[in-house]
Amino acid sequence: HDLLRRGHRVTAVSGSDDKLGDHYGMTATTVLADELSRPALARALRAGHAYVRALGVDRSPELDVVASAGDASGTFGDSLAADEAEVAVTVRGGTGQRLRVLCDGHEVDLVPVGGDDWTHRLRADRRPGSGPLGTFWGFETVDEVGRTTIANPVFLT
Repeated sequence: HDLLRRGHRVTAVSGSDDKLGDHYGMTATTVLADELSRPALARALRAGHAYVRALGVDRSPELDVVASAGDASGTFGDSLAADEAEVAVTVRGGTGQRLRVLCDGHEVDLVPVGGDDWTHRLRADRRPGSGPLGTFWGFETVDEVGRTTIANPVFLT
């Protein structure tokens, strides 16, 4: 978050391997690409169209983020030239967890996930004092142990 606040456009991805036992190698990165090809995956990662599943595909929730402002819309990693946007965050397979809403890396809301296919809607705004990338809105799911997903943010510029 500090890098984003300073203007570095970084994309959160995960990676691990399993050399020491079954507690390693369990994270996964979900990439939203327009096709299954190396060039499409690279484009999607450069755009930030991804989120981290901290407990792997089988044990982490699935996320979907749609931000809309006028005729413009976007998802993870996208920038919208707007002072405000309507954001819908859908969590699938996250019953019993909580959705953390972050603005410029700081928690602004913590909402219990209310079902197995659940959507939280919020109005995101551009804030004075945000960094050179604009105000960024991020989302994470957490359980009683820690983060289960980490989404790349949506930027309002």
